[in-house]
Amino acid sequence: MASDVADGTGAADGAADGAVRGAADGAGGLLRWVPRAARALLAEEGVQPTLERAVQLVVEHVPAAAGVSVTLHDRRGRTRTPVSTAPWVERADALQYETGQGPCLRALREREVVHVPDLARDPEHPDWAARVVAATPARSALAFQLFTDDDQLGALNLYATSTGAFGTGDVHRAHVLAAQVAVALSSAQREEQLREGMGTRTVIGQAQGILMERYGLDGQQAFRLLSRVSQDTNTRLHDVARELVSTGRTPGAQDGTELRRER
Repeated sequence: MASDVADGTGAADGAADGAVRGAADGAGGLLRWVPRAARALLAEEGVQPTLERAVQLVVEHVPAAAGVSVTLHDRRGRTRTPVSTAPWVERADALQYETGQGPCLRALREREVVHVPDLARDPEHPDWAARVVAATPARSALAFQLFTDDDQLGALNLYATSTGAFGTGDVHRAHVLAAQVAVALSSAQREEQLREGMGTRTVIGQAQGILMERYGLDGQQAFRLLSRVSQDTNTRLHDVARELVSTGRTPGAQDGTELRRER
């Protein structure tokens, strides 16, 4: 059955094993590997490399995890798995999206941590659990909410091939990693948005320059022309500018006569 980790529920053997591993880690162990993991994540450039490094680190530091993935969900309602360690892991995620239930979706919407120690006996996600047991080797699951930004939510998903595989120590280490992943992912998203914004401004400026030189427009006239074409053709301003820079042609403008009328 699914459990909130704060309740302390789970398979007894797995919890005992996890407690032993957690004691072995100790505060000193965390102080050694957590900073290294954080540096490794922040050293990656871009969202996708950050996510790929994240699942590698989870596999490295949570041995019970036979498969790891990340789920992202945006305000447009799109839910996807941009990275996973195996095809069957991606399939386990996809079944959650198809059925509308599962630990990663609950982590996205409701809880910071969702633990399902036995997928064969999971009353909270019965449709998904039955299908995932039939279609994949997953037998237990663990999901953590990733706080990314206002426009997107995320979840870090761990699957094991035996029941009760995730003990207390595993949950603790994975939770610590999830916090580091959330910080690194948010940072990578902001950097990509800044790069995209800078690139957009550069392309629009280049397009304005082309129109100014070609038709004797000033900067404001050139920008108004690009904006008008964007509205008339229902095309993003950046895409209008990019096509002009790439091809010398403006969408919706048949010839220079149409453009000159904007002067």
